[in-house]
Amino acid sequence: MYPMATPRTPTAKMSYCSSTKKKSESLRAPGIVASILVVLLILCCARTASPPEKALQQEQELQITLGGFIADHPEGGALDGVCGLTDYTRNEISCDIYNGLSHWKLTQVTIIVTWYPYEDGDRRDYRLPASLAPLTTETFRLGLQLPPDDTLGGHRIQHWGWTYGPVRGYRVN
Repeated sequence: MYPMATPRTPTAKMSYCSSTKKKSESLRAPGIVASILVVLLILCCARTASPPEKALQQEQELQITLGGFIADHPEGGALDGVCGLTDYTRNEISCDIYNGLSHWKLTQVTIIVTWYPYEDGDRRDYRLPASLAPLTTETFRLGLQLPPDDTLGGHRIQHWGWTYGPVRGYRVN
């Protein structure tokens, strides 16, 4: 018959190996946890790093008709406003501009002031920075020297006028 094997008793070498295994396993676990946390952090940051919606909106220049409408798109509302002298020195005009363009936030408004005799040098274009949300009004003050008015038959005759030029803005709805 076969001789029976005698059980071996653990030696110091064996216990060293088993303790090394435990140490490497205990060092491996935090490494795995750290790797998982890094992956989750990257995924989280990638989702929140998408640009805000306003940054995606493209600012456009809109041509405005004499009636205050966007050229070729009168269905979107119209600009409206009034301009008048602030005092009798004729050095400043105050303009209240109403943004009736229901789907546009305006970032720049152009006001064109012209006066008699209405030649090339008798016109000023004011490109004014704005933050004019739809259906709101903003006041602008323009500095210039206007020619004096005439009086004819007791009526004052103004020799100046104003209109809109192109505006800049972006679509909001």
